[in-house]
Amino acid sequence: ELRLREAGVSTLLEQLAAGLTDLAVVTLPVDDPDLAVVTLFSEELVLAVAVHHPLVASASVALATLASEPFVLSPPNYELRDATTDACRRAGFSPRVVLDGGEMDTLLRLVAAGLGVAIMPRLALVGQPDVVAVPISDQQLSRSLAIVWRADRVASPAARALREFLEKTLKK
Repeated sequence: ELRLREAGVSTLLEQLAAGLTDLAVVTLPVDDPDLAVVTLFSEELVLAVAVHHPLVASASVALATLASEPFVLSPPNYELRDATTDACRRAGFSPRVVLDGGEMDTLLRLVAAGLGVAIMPRLALVGQPDVVAVPISDQQLSRSLAIVWRADRVASPAARALREFLEKTLKK
């Protein structure tokens, strides 16, 4: 049996430690000596805007120019939220959050509806006709994804098969 769940890294790591999850796909870094970690790939973070947003015409955008833009953010304790707020602070402002708490799919729908902008992985925007990726010019934002599992536990056949599949298809 294979069940997929979406959660923040801290929640996923807690579930691994408690034996509730066989493996997780998380953003790095992960600093736990009890976990086996296989890095899959790194991906660029971009500004996601609605297809009708004025920034669509821009080749790129400096974060400091977004100080007055409404932002939609992932839930607290999600690494993408932390990456967004940290990047905005480095640019000299705190994001004006109009909505928060949504998973990636929800954030994409909110951006597509024009309710705000979001910093998101470029790959999340693939196949999203109503959302456009605008590169961020003044900061190199990215994240690295990895598979993690308890090194001292025997994984289920389904978890092993998923891990092998992810390594074979995504590892760069």
